[in-house]
Amino acid sequence: FCFFMDRLLCFAQFGIDKKGSVPVRLKYKSQSLTGTVSEGWAMGFRISLIGCGGISRVGHGPALTRIASSDPEVELAACCDIREEQARSFADTFGFSSAYTDMDRMLDEVRPDAVLLAVPVPLTAELTIELLKKGIPVLLEKPPGLVPEETLRMYEAALHTNTPHQVAFNRRHMPVVTRFRELSAGTAFQTWEYFFYRTGKIDPHYETTAIHAIDTLRFLAGSDYKEIRFTYTESGSDKEYVPAIWMECTFANQTRGRITIQPATGVSLERFVAHGVNELYMGALPFYAGNGSADGSGRIVHLRDQSRVLDEVMPEAAVDVLNGYYAEDLHFIRCIQEGIRPKDDLASTLQSMEAASCIYKRAPYYCQSS
Repeated sequence: FCFFMDRLLCFAQFGIDKKGSVPVRLKYKSQSLTGTVSEGWAMGFRISLIGCGGISRVGHGPALTRIASSDPEVELAACCDIREEQARSFADTFGFSSAYTDMDRMLDEVRPDAVLLAVPVPLTAELTIELLKKGIPVLLEKPPGLVPEETLRMYEAALHTNTPHQVAFNRRHMPVVTRFRELSAGTAFQTWEYFFYRTGKIDPHYETTAIHAIDTLRFLAGSDYKEIRFTYTESGSDKEYVPAIWMECTFANQTRGRITIQPATGVSLERFVAHGVNELYMGALPFYAGNGSADGSGRIVHLRDQSRVLDEVMPEAAVDVLNGYYAEDLHFIRCIQEGIRPKDDLASTLQSMEAASCIYKRAPYYCQSS
């Protein structure tokens, strides 16, 4: 952990623009601690990205390029990664003005209006707290820390500094999830099911992935969990695959749910079912549509009294759009531009982290804190 922190924070190199020169320090709009944007010298909204790895290349890079191409006020000011070639390549691919290997130098020279943070999970808490203390609004990739205690530390730092922030739970912003919430508004659901399937997973910290299922069902149900009972079943294979996990859930709004997590099955997909009285909705999420998604661009089916009321396939679109990165990044940018607090803040993720930590501990039971 210290090795990675030292490399990321103390690797002393100049920022490199795409021509190899040191970026010029520009005047900028400043972000006040109250969350309002004060007019500065430069036009536009300057955003920087830290962490040019897989999630940034698949999701945030394309999303930010899409946003900047349609809004001349948004400037992709700089990207940063401890690997110089990775940073240079990312800047070239997605149109960032400069590339850095040192975060502090980037912040000092570029002075962004906001930062998107997509680094390995062990680095998330410390870097987020540092950004919050500097008063820089931050969109941080999930999960918000390795353990709930880290989430709480970030939350307390955000309260102390009054710095706007958002946690990137992309399922909350997927078009198929947004459409389901529109179609089902006003429907009284009694029970929920969520199916989370992957292949060949051996990650000892699989809760950092499984948290997607926990958070998404909580978001769909519109309620916190009251209690959860966990059952774990080992694969029986010679390989140490993550065990299958069943979660029997009771929500604070008195509805019930079940989450089925299969980390070593035959397909990668995510689906949910919402049961009402003599009706149900089935939703299929576009798990990396275009890269082998079992459910294409996503789909919603509505059945009532054995009749099909609706069968809607989401329109084809780019991966970053279908998987929610574009909508979540746009929401964050618009909120900071307009002085509005982003809705997906650290407070909204605390319980998801508490429940997910039970998986790492192989705990049999979770109860909502009083």
